Amino acid sequence: MVGNIHIKERTFVITKTAIMMCNNKKRKIIQAVEKLAARQRLYEITLDDVVKEAKIGKGTIYHYFRNKEDLFFEVATNGFDELCEIMRPLI
Repeated sequence: MVGNIHIKERTFVITKTAIMMCNNKKRKIIQAVEKLAARQRLYEITLDDVVKEAKIGKGTIYHYFRNKEDLFFEVATNGFDELCEIMRPLI
């Protein structure tokens, strides 16, 4: 167990599995955008394309991201972070 959340006299238990599932869905969305971006320009990619590629519901995107721009910004920053990790040993 990771922790408890108390909302209106109810307790919800948050487990590591639940956190991993959330992280996996978010990662799945990001990977879908990365895959789509390899085939088409970012401005051509719609959220419907992302939903189809990631095999998720459209509401799931809005659970993790405010809008398309927020999603694309995270994709870009993740790519930059990965590049920095690759470059770090070389510096």
